Amino acid sequence: MKSNKNYLNLNTFLNFGILTLVTFLSLSFITCDIESETDLTYTILKGDNQQNKQLLILLHGMNSNTEIWNDFTKSVDNKTLMVAVEAPIKTEINSYRWYDIDVSKKPFKSDVNQMVKSTNRIKDLIVKLKIQHKIETGNIIIAGFSQGAILSLNLGLSHPELVSGIGIFSGMLPEKIEERMSKDIKDLPVFLTHGSEDKGIDFSLAEKTNSFLKNKSANVKMTVEKSGHTISDKQFQDFINWSKTIE
Repeated sequence: MKSNKNYLNLNTFLNFGILTLVTFLSLSFITCDIESETDLTYTILKGDNQQNKQLLILLHGMNSNTEIWNDFTKSVDNKTLMVAVEAPIKTEINSYRWYDIDVSKKPFKSDVNQMVKSTNRIKDLIVKLKIQHKIETGNIIIAGFSQGAILSLNLGLSHPELVSGIGIFSGMLPEKIEERMSKDIKDLPVFLTHGSEDKGIDFSLAEKTNSFLKNKSANVKMTVEKSGHTISDKQFQDFINWSKTIE
């Protein structure tokens, strides 16, 4: 009987040890997941010197990556810290999105919780870059294309104190934005550009965005191109020219 008791005690001890190890490993993996979601990957396309006077944050569209901004560096001067940010949700090789969205439904159905989460991560990145590169609050512009434009608008309207302007390329209003937006966006500079033949986000949604922002007393400049769901060199240059007027 004594030997059986010792055997049971040893077996219990081993089981407890295995359970403890499994629990520790599980918690370790959870911690890694949480830590991996605290920072976003970004690329500095231009600037990164002591002469930076303006921070330009650029957000790509759904199922895309930061490379869409590479061809536009020629329009940006060396006093601007041009930063392209990569979305956190990987969809396939070298392809990312900011949040889940069902484009088969009209209107589109977005995962608003994921949208807010990505917005908060962009907000944290702006604060980080602002401190690191000694950028003044009044010299920070956020802009994006398509889903990135929606996210830029979501951040700018909910945290207007963080940015001096918003650039919207082929975007639209974020879902349920009135639940999150600041009570006062009066005179907030917004550059809105859209293709009249856009099949990705219909032009009517850009017109709706324009009307909504103007009714909220934002300072909106809207341009229209005879193009589809894309960014032309002219649209980006017009955006840069506009950005210089709000410095």
